[in-house]
Amino acid sequence: MKERITVEELAGMDESLIAVCDLRDPVSFGLGSVKGAENYPPERLGELFDIPADKKIVVFCQSGQNSGEIVRLLRDSGRDAADIAGGYREYVRFIMKRDD
Repeated sequence: MKERITVEELAGMDESLIAVCDLRDPVSFGLGSVKGAENYPPERLGELFDIPADKKIVVFCQSGQNSGEIVRLLRDSGRDAADIAGGYREYVRFIMKRDD
């Protein structure tokens, strides 16, 4: 998997092969998230390394700026990881355009 994917690429992925991880705080997560995502706020970031190795890890934050560093750490540890370009904001734009 490349280091950064688009929302369109995420939509085409087999959900059984990926772990979608929302890095935002629990309040933001509770207001809405990417379909199938689990919340990994700062205090749970270490748990990302516990995700089964056969899963591709897709992370995102609000805008896509903070998740890049987490992806680098995951990739440096040998994990297949990527972040979503534009973060949750881009996901919301994608969903709104798709539903028009």
